[in-house]
Amino acid sequence: SRNSEACYTEMSDEIVILNPNDGTCYHYNTTAAELWRSLDTPKTITQLCEVLTQKYKNTIEHYQQDVIYWVESTQKKGLLTINNHVDVI
Repeated sequence: SRNSEACYTEMSDEIVILNPNDGTCYHYNTTAAELWRSLDTPKTITQLCEVLTQKYKNTIEHYQQDVIYWVESTQKKGLLTINNHVDVI
């Protein structure tokens, strides 16, 4: 799920997120913004892939590695938390 303290604003189809812990701003493109928006409720990696599949009409497998990379990098930035018990983000 999203870090509840992170502030964000939408700019067209993109998003800028402020990490309140260190004051760093991150700019996310359209695809990453779709993932961020979808995390208003916790999701699994597969569910995040489905978000992209529905929008861009490709297979879950096509997006899986990119989604995993996005989740890991966004978590390292302090913007996401992961519930390891059920692999929910």
